[in-house]
Amino acid sequence: MHSFSSSKCVGLHGNVEVAEKVVARIMEISPGDGGVYSTMADIYAYAKRGDDLTKIRRLRDSRKVKKNAGCSLIQLDGVAHKFIAGDDLQPQFDEIYLVFWF
Repeated sequence: MHSFSSSKCVGLHGNVEVAEKVVARIMEISPGDGGVYSTMADIYAYAKRGDDLTKIRRLRDSRKVKKNAGCSLIQLDGVAHKFIAGDDLQPQFDEIYLVFWF
């Protein structure tokens, strides 16, 4: 599941209940998938359901599920560069960071 598009989709259609059913089923199949919890948290946040947002985060934490690291790809001078959240080991990190942020 992809957090941003899933939350936007629910936001557009207003059907949080369907998302809850889908996520519950995915949690049965793959309970250690941190992305599922993050996606549902995004959906609750988008739907302004703070209590449910807190519950899903507490459930994730009680099950000791790790959140998935964010990942980005950028293309610079025709070369694709992959970045993972918290990882500064990319060989051209400093150069790319300067181009990207400044």
